[in-house]
Amino acid sequence: MNSNKKEIKEYGLSDSGTNGILIKPLDSMSESTHDTSVPHRDDHYQLLFAFEGQYKFRIDFEEIEVKAPFFLWTEPGQIHQLVKSVRSKGWMLGIENLFLEDEFKKLLDSSHHHIFPVKEEQLNFQQSIDIILERAFLFQTGKQSVYIHRAIFHLVNTVLCLLIQEAGNSTNSGGRASKEKRAYIIEQEFRALLKRNYKAWKSPSQYAGHLSLTTAHLNDSIKEVTGKSVTAHLQEQCIMEAKRLLYFTDLEVREIAFTLGFEDPVYFGRLFRKLTGMTPLGFRNKFRD
Repeated sequence: MNSNKKEIKEYGLSDSGTNGILIKPLDSMSESTHDTSVPHRDDHYQLLFAFEGQYKFRIDFEEIEVKAPFFLWTEPGQIHQLVKSVRSKGWMLGIENLFLEDEFKKLLDSSHHHIFPVKEEQLNFQQSIDIILERAFLFQTGKQSVYIHRAIFHLVNTVLCLLIQEAGNSTNSGGRASKEKRAYIIEQEFRALLKRNYKAWKSPSQYAGHLSLTTAHLNDSIKEVTGKSVTAHLQEQCIMEAKRLLYFTDLEVREIAFTLGFEDPVYFGRLFRKLTGMTPLGFRNKFRD
């Protein structure tokens, strides 16, 4: 077993960021304040706009090899690394959760993928993103003032608005109609609550109560949108974090169980085996040795 996997480091935005926003050219990523080739977490959203080059990423347990142009994102807490890049050109945008528009969070949360290829007919969209982020980067690296900070904030929000617009253009009208349904709104609110509270809230009734819904109504809404129950989502969230801790740290199984809010490590072990087909230690041995 690899004894170097002691902890998963989590990083904030570097001091060169401007009030919760950091913009960097992709070809300068080697100058980052931390090694992006090593598995780590960030406490903020990261958006990557690649216009040229070839890349290999690992996000949680998904390995992604892709050729530009594309847009890629990671959310706070996800374990990720840049395994390889060749002739990279584009922009990395780090942004604190506080400054990310709710509509854009919903766009990210509603997607089961971390990557969106940019099509040939979207060339104007790509050029607009490039021009806006270049201007924001020049502001960030120049003389600072409250007005410059506001300008950067508004430029970044322009980029996010363009992404929302482009995502809307790629969705058929039926899809848009379904997303306007009450069940979709409930599902988005539930996902946001789940990400923040899954370690402490183990009962569907806790989520339902916070959303001022009955447990049955919440469960029906989540099933309508995702095909899975509230309990299934809660268990999957816990098991995904357990897998991260088993793979990337040397914490004992009982420590992981307590970290995730399980009072009984034996129950945690049974749940892990039920959902994965193997014991926690079996998972660790399979993927780390």
